Amino acid sequence: MAKSSRSGPAPGRAQADETPRSSRGSVFRFVLVFALVMGGYYAASAIPIYRDTLFPKYLELNATVSGGILRALGQAVQTHGETISEGAVSISIKKGCDAIAPTMLFVAAVIAFPAPWRRRFIGMFVGAPVLLLINLVRIITLWYARKYASVDTFERLHVDVWQPAFIFLALVLWMIWAMRALPAPQQEQGA
Repeated sequence: MAKSSRSGPAPGRAQADETPRSSRGSVFRFVLVFALVMGGYYAASAIPIYRDTLFPKYLELNATVSGGILRALGQAVQTHGETISEGAVSISIKKGCDAIAPTMLFVAAVIAFPAPWRRRFIGMFVGAPVLLLINLVRIITLWYARKYASVDTFERLHVDVWQPAFIFLALVLWMIWAMRALPAPQQEQGA
């Protein structure tokens, strides 16, 4: 009886056995840290002082800054609390229009990523403000859509365009950061 020699993995075990345990551990660690950071964010956002005081002030800040930019662009808007208005046209900055959740997704992914801490801090302190600035662009474009387009156009831009685009932008920003965050692989010296 001839012996067969197998060079590949056993049937049904092709990919799982080829992944080093350290890689699987890194993925598990990433997912765990990411989930813990996001869980911490959602737990903190349920605390009354955040929910009832800090968050509404943050929404007002978004409206105030956006209103200031709109005035600089020639719009005769006024802000009151979280509302931007001009005559009969108004928009209110509400939960979900604040960029906090996508920014926290970015921050959680940066914290969970296996890069040196110095690079993680740089990623957080550059990436989070970029996302918050993009949110101001979102609010301003929504103002123009509400004022100059139909309510249907405003709603489509608000829900169908900006919401998924913002999550996508947070992921793209994280991918750009992640590609730059790891040290460059060292090239082997020729013998």
